[in-house]
Amino acid sequence: MLKWNDSRAFLERYSSLIVSDIAREIESEVKTEMSKPKSGRKTTKKGRVHTASAVGEAPAIYSRNYVENIAIDPKTRSLVNSLGVRNAPYAGGLEDPNVMNRPVWVVVARRVIARYQGKRK
Repeated sequence: MLKWNDSRAFLERYSSLIVSDIAREIESEVKTEMSKPKSGRKTTKKGRVHTASAVGEAPAIYSRNYVENIAIDPKTRSLVNSLGVRNAPYAGGLEDPNVMNRPVWVVVARRVIARYQGKRK
């Protein structure tokens, strides 16, 4: 029979691996959603045509700053604290339904977690 200390170490090790797997999956899917074609307004800047995201779509990639600054912090064990965006202070406004309403994080997280719970969507 395992003693509490052995069980705790086991749970801490494997739960952090599961959280890391989920974080990597969410990171990958967020980047995929942001890379998909968008249906918003078209603009031209510096000779380049950009199609913005429409309300309800994941943010469109323009400068790549947002998508390239999505990262997992390997030092943390909490999913909320281990996956996020550095150097893109506008990211929260894009996600907020009262500001830009370009959701991607919650949509993807729900989908990934549902898969882990065995509910395929």
